[in-house]
Amino acid sequence: MREPSINLLTNMIFAEVKNIKGLEDIEENIEYKSYLTPLDMENRFNAYGGTAFGLSPTLTQINYFRPHFSSRKATNLFFVGNSVHPGAGISLVLNSSKLVTEEILKSP
Repeated sequence: MREPSINLLTNMIFAEVKNIKGLEDIEENIEYKSYLTPLDMENRFNAYGGTAFGLSPTLTQINYFRPHFSSRKATNLFFVGNSVHPGAGISLVLNSSKLVTEEILKSP
């Protein structure tokens, strides 16, 4: 039941992103996709109705100690969201997206 709506949303997003110069072939260059929905958050983490601010961090997961936006293990693997450094909140999620974009643009 969930899969068709995820595919529909994914197709809608790709249709928009492909209109951006330089990203016309983005789908052909994706090697791995993963996503979590509010239902996944509820079922996997007992977060009723999903969660607006990610999982509750422990003391070692706040501020600089949050997972960083680039992978130490895989080249050119980046993460965006409220559970990565710099932290939760819409403005910080947008800031995280901006940092990832800048990092990608630096890559050869």
